[in-house]
Amino acid sequence: MVILKINAIWEYKIGGYAVLDKYLKSHKGEEIDYKYFEKVIQSLYKSLKIQAQIAKITLLKE
Repeated sequence: MVILKINAIWEYKIGGYAVLDKYLKSHKGEEIDYKYFEKVIQSLYKSLKIQAQIAKITLLKE
């Protein structure tokens, strides 16, 4: 279960780009700000949780 969440976070895309991969590639050769990177991971995890909750919503028919 944890591996699935890690994969989902790693593969999370915004605008067609995998967020974490794009961040790491764009900062290649630089020292990583681990606190910031951790915040990005936490934000992606929370986004996935919210998306799962939204997916459970059933819409009323008019």
